[in-house]
Amino acid sequence: MSSRREFLTGVLSSSVVLLAAACGQSATQPAPAAGPTAGAQPTALAKTSAAPNITGAEISLLQWNSFIPPADPFFKQQAADYSKQSGVNVTVETIDPNALLPRFIAALQGQSGPTIFQSQHIQALTLADGLYDVTDLAKEFEPKYGKYYGQIDANGRKGDKYYGIPWNALPNAHIYRKSFFQKAGIAKVPETYDEYADVVKKLAAIGKPVGQAFGNSFGDPPSFCYPLMWAYGGKELEADYKVAINSKETINAVQQCVTLWKNGLDPKGLGADDNYNNAAFLAEDLGCTNNGASIYFVSAGLDGKSTPKEWVDDLDHF
Repeated sequence: MSSRREFLTGVLSSSVVLLAAACGQSATQPAPAAGPTAGAQPTALAKTSAAPNITGAEISLLQWNSFIPPADPFFKQQAADYSKQSGVNVTVETIDPNALLPRFIAALQGQSGPTIFQSQHIQALTLADGLYDVTDLAKEFEPKYGKYYGQIDANGRKGDKYYGIPWNALPNAHIYRKSFFQKAGIAKVPETYDEYADVVKKLAAIGKPVGQAFGNSFGDPPSFCYPLMWAYGGKELEADYKVAINSKETINAVQQCVTLWKNGLDPKGLGADDNYNNAAFLAEDLGCTNNGASIYFVSAGLDGKSTPKEWVDDLDHF
């Protein structure tokens, strides 16, 4: 138990809607993924008066290939530093984000595979029957670092029991070209979905549409659909975990979504994954899109391999 606490404290305290879910045969060795923070330095392990001998223990961890290229080697170096400090052998595998859930399900069914999985959205709830109860670990962090954000807390907890360690929330925003907004006659960024629908219509009229990935993909599609559903009062689950998605509120959100597509969202997005809008925006085919940090990161040349775009100062977010 102390080995899990030591690993989690050392790694999570240096990191930033993701969960680390523990599964597989090794109940005493799970440890969560932690995201890299630019400029952060490896954190030395906290010394404890009665630390157990954990030399030789093994932890395997599976997470996504980051959309920001330097992130993966940065995190793997953190894991290597921890291995040297603790004597615990940590192996990290990264794969396409859309392949995580199939691997997750296969590991649960076969009770084999990585010790720790990066899970997303409500996966830890829907797969809770195959996961370890990690309540003791989850409750150790709040007294030290403050309460979890409500969204990721709810995603990892079923009743009073945690089946995932809240780790990371990715606050997407819309990135847009200010000059395209001006050309389209858009005086200010939208604050409601009705105003957003007007922006969609005006950008489509100048041939620089709003691009939105809407295919079966893990990131940008739900990052667009979840807030839209919530804004109209829709939800997936009730407080007692009964399915609640079949509601008039959800229908209202779906109707607004249909309006947005009719107003001119880029039709290529209907079957697109999370790579589509990055490529289209960087090619100047889009005037606006919902994104994490990756488009700005590449536009500004912060990925270490791209030349900064001459229009980087034309970017803004809402």
